[in-house]
Amino acid sequence: MADRYILQPSEKIADGFVLTDTELGIVLTFVRGQFNETQKVTFLDDMVNPDPMAVARAMRMMAQWLADEHPETLVRNRDGQAGIKRSDAMAEFRQSERERMGLMIKAERERQGMTLRQLAPLCGISNAHLSNIENGRYAVTIDILASIASALGKRITLE
Repeated sequence: MADRYILQPSEKIADGFVLTDTELGIVLTFVRGQFNETQKVTFLDDMVNPDPMAVARAMRMMAQWLADEHPETLVRNRDGQAGIKRSDAMAEFRQSERERMGLMIKAERERQGMTLRQLAPLCGISNAHLSNIENGRYAVTIDILASIASALGKRITLE
């Protein structure tokens, strides 16, 4: 996987990085220590209406690679300096993934013209539970995620 991802300092963003997924043509930019707040995604090819779930999977893989190979780029320590404990980086990563997945679910639900009240019963969960998932406040189990995906006419896949 070392050849798949290319991490470079950004020439345009102060203390920023550019991470490129050479297989999927996805470019992720972010500022050191502010991964969740500053990440921006662009595509090398002119992708029209990319599949939100595929983009979420790719971003998760990119974030995991960063957490494994370059955790110092993800968050700052208490002194504001780069360099962190691996457990802090993983906690930050997991929270960002919950938020990202929640946003993807909400975007797909809204794209299909559904409300929380319409989707939640189809998934077998309460409106409040679905709202908390969409807002990244709950760590969702694979069973609940599968029921949400199914209700939205989607599948969960790992590439």
